[in-house]
Amino acid sequence: MKEAGEEVLGYRNNRKTEWISEETWTRIEERRQIKKRLLDSNSPRLKDKISKEYRGKDKEVKKSARKDRREYTERLAKKAEVAAGKKDMKTVYQNTKKLKGDYNQHYDLPVRDEVGAYVTVEQDKLERWKKHFECILNRPDPPVLADIPEAVEDLDINCDDITVEEVK
Repeated sequence: MKEAGEEVLGYRNNRKTEWISEETWTRIEERRQIKKRLLDSNSPRLKDKISKEYRGKDKEVKKSARKDRREYTERLAKKAEVAAGKKDMKTVYQNTKKLKGDYNQHYDLPVRDEVGAYVTVEQDKLERWKKHFECILNRPDPPVLADIPEAVEDLDINCDDITVEEVK
């Protein structure tokens, strides 16, 4: 059953965080290897030595990640400034959302066609969305129009400014 799942579904594609550089990923992998050595060692002296090495590598990873994050935010801010200069509000808002931290775009999600099969190619997705909205928004008039009778009597409604007594 596991083999069938691997064959049909494959493995999950772990997306790397876009702001972390390859250099930092290399350092993270080195730290992981040191941690593995630390957990595998039995000798207290060896554990102390590897533990010091691990702490040093951990500091290095965190420093590198902070630097990458700072550079990434600077790049996004610069992109937003350039886009604002060109009056490209879409890019400005996308970059602002990324900087703010609540950015979650789902461009890579598949879309289903009329039959229910997944459409994954970007151009086909756009065509599918176009067809979907044409179908939804361009509907024919209903065969029978609703018959709404005129009001029998006009109601006396106060349209003056709101008073403090009304709010309480």
